[in-house]
Order: sequence, then structure tokens, then C-alpha cells
Amino acid sequence: MLVLATNWDFEREARLMIGEFPNYSHYIHKIEEDAWVFTRQGLFARFMPEALSPEAIRLARPVMQAVKTRVTNRGNAAAKGSMMPRIKKSGLLSATNEIPPEVNRLLGFSDQLGYLDAKKGSKKRGTHFCRRTGLTRRHPGYLEGIMPAVRRCDQLFCEELPEQYAAQVAEIKSAGTFRISPAFSTANLNRDWQTTYHTDKYDLRDGWIALFALGDYEGGDLVVPRYRLRFNLRPGDVLFFKPHEVHGNLPFSGERLTAVLFGREHIASCGGR
Repeated sequence: MLVLATNWDFEREARLMIGEFPNYSHYIHKIEEDAWVFTRQGLFARFMPEALSPEAIRLARPVMQAVKTRVTNRGNAAAKGSMMPRIKKSGLLSATNEIPPEVNRLLGFSDQLGYLDAKKGSKKRGTHFCRRTGLTRRHPGYLEGIMPAVRRCDQLFCEELPEQYAAQVAEIKSAGTFRISPAFSTANLNRDWQTTYHTDKYDLRDGWIALFALGDYEGGDLVVPRYRLRFNLRPGDVLFFKPHEVHGNLPFSGERLTAVLFGREHIASCGGR
């Protein structure tokens, strides 16, 4: 087992990289074995190779392959300048920005399973309209398909990072049934998408995520430029880390499927309804 304590800390430089694609000059440490990673700020990541069972992989893979939603509203992970005013049917420009079709066709696909929070609702629905994601409503069997992998990640989170796990469970416990596991409310599924450097949005402010990858691919390693880290994530591996640090993916070939399990920032406001 590797225990890595890195003294690199390029926070300002990493922030300036947001919207750019990672390259092979942005890391010093390549991590591909069972590892604990510490920075000057404390524990940052836990990397666990071959952590998912063949059965969990078999059930999750077709669900992740079925993701067909184009990326339209995640400009921070698409590329600098990719968000542009939406064109209305009238031909006028909208006040709402989006990634235009000519650009999103060059990207991969992304969608979510589980639950959403804190959307301003109508008088009928209340102030916080907590609900299942659109993909979950349309295909309830999809959530069932990834649950063995979700449960395994939740179990590993509890066993390997008990302090962080207990804090995250306590923070979203009041969400009740608006969770896919005690520690996670939502799964973000990505298919064939090389993300630029970005920080995750809508996560718990001090939360942890579980990231796993499936498919048949080469490349796509996760780079965290602030700490000069590169994680060689292979099918069935699980990585726990803090998603508010800048991160992105190296180029890849083949079919690359990833799932990000996280707790939404305001899911506790759902109150178990």
C-alpha cells in the first residue's frame, strides 16, 4: 500500500487552469496502486483498485452505457468560452446561457440518477421541490442497476474513512428517503466525456465523493493540478476525494464510463418527505 504525502501546493495556478484540458506536464505523482494521499491540508484521497465486484460491474455497465443526454449546462467542465446565449425560437438571444448544439456534439453525455434538491417550486409544490431526477423518473430500473456498486462504495466509505463518512451521513440524514445510500443522494453518470479542469458544483461544501469507472478504454486519468496528482482509474477501481479541488481528465480512447456519487448541498432540506 502506498501512503503519499505531497508538499506540492499550486492552488492559484490550478484555479487559473479551469476550463483548460489537462496534459501530461501537470502532475508529478502517478497513483495506480492502493493508496492514501495526504496534502498539507490533511487527508485528500483514498484510492482502491479493483474494489467493485464483477457482478456490480456487470449490472452497472449497461445503465451507464444508456446515458444519452448531451452536456448543455456544464461549461466549467466543457471548455472556456463554451457557454453562449441560447437562441430562442424567435431567433432572438435569450438571457440564459448554454453550450450550443454545435459544441455539445463534440462532447460526451451526462445525466443523473437519484435525487435533486432545493429547486424553487410553486405554491403547490412548496419552496423546496425535492424530487427524483428526470432519468430516475423515466427509467426507475436504472437506479436499481447501479445500486450494488453504490452500496459497495458506501460500505468502503464507512470502513476506510469512518470519520468523514459519519460526518457526511449526519449532514444528509434528515433527507430521509431522498438518498440513494446513507452517504450519497445522487449519482452523476458520464459517458465518453473528457472534462476540462473544473470544480464540482452542488456538492456538500465539505463533502467527499466516490468515483468509479467502467468500460473498455485507454487513458482518461484524473489529474489534480494543485497537488500534482494523477490517478490511473481503471474499470472497477474506486477513488474517494474532495471534489471542490480543481480536477479534470487526460485524453482517452475507447468507451469510458464514470459514476460520481455525492451528497447534494441542500438535500437535507428535503426533510425526508
